[in-house]
Amino acid sequence: FLFTRETDRWECMVENGRYRVTLCLGDSGHAQPGQHARIEGQLAADNVSTAEGEHHLVTNTVEVIDGRLTIDIGSGRPGFNTCLNWLSIERLDDQP
Repeated sequence: FLFTRETDRWECMVENGRYRVTLCLGDSGHAQPGQHARIEGQLAADNVSTAEGEHHLVTNTVEVIDGRLTIDIGSGRPGFNTCLNWLSIERLDDQP
């Protein structure tokens, strides 16, 4: 669970390669307006609003070239929040 009213970054060390990444945005206890997320610099969610108890799933395929899977959340705009509940990372190629 990662929440921000500004911006935040989550990173995980992974081998270079292609990955399918799924994010779950939303909050079981509060509405979250204007959620924003990028995966490896690619826009995954922009201005996604969820009601209390509602969740929004988004999946992107990305290429990691620096050994770190990077997820940036939040837009930094006043009045907008982002709540990352969980994520799933699936490697798509077999090369080490």
